[in-house]
Amino acid sequence: DETCGEALAMLEEEKLSDNTLVVFVVDNGWIQVAGDKPATHGWFSDRSKRSPYEGGLRTPVMLRWPGKIPPAIHSGLVSTIDLVPTMLEAAGVDITAQLPGSSLLPWERGADPAGRGSVYGEIYLHTAQTLADIPVNLTHRWMRQGAWKLILPAGEASQGELYDLSADPEEQKNLAGQMPARLNEMKAALREWVESQSLF
Repeated sequence: DETCGEALAMLEEEKLSDNTLVVFVVDNGWIQVAGDKPATHGWFSDRSKRSPYEGGLRTPVMLRWPGKIPPAIHSGLVSTIDLVPTMLEAAGVDITAQLPGSSLLPWERGADPAGRGSVYGEIYLHTAQTLADIPVNLTHRWMRQGAWKLILPAGEASQGELYDLSADPEEQKNLAGQMPARLNEMKAALREWVESQSLF
């Protein structure tokens, strides 16, 4: 925090703030667990860093550009793949259609930049077994569709996990068995995304 404050103070002192887009994101940390014995991940929760749960995925994305971006809090679905298009637009560089993600600057001006209803992602082993065969390292795929969250383990004949984050933000109640229609709809959307990305 102190270092970030020093960097922002330097921009102010050099009168560069109004011409500088500051992007702030953080890595997900480990969530410590209490008790007499370590959990499956040592003394850290298996629902934190490197997991497909919100404790392993959700992270703040903050933009600061005085005079260009008014202070606001947004709750829509964004991804770190949106940062490159955002910075390119800020620099006045054309964004190619092949580039994944969408600029967040329209959002900051009051519009949903992507009309986005879903975001997708994958989880890989911390230490890759082989770079020549990337799918071997895949542990999970996941997607958010509004407040709904789907988690699919890799290489397992599992129906997956389905959560309504609006009612269950800690992902304690798996609704996969109770909502087969939504589960299958989201599985199909995730499969379509994988195919569209030309991902194994």
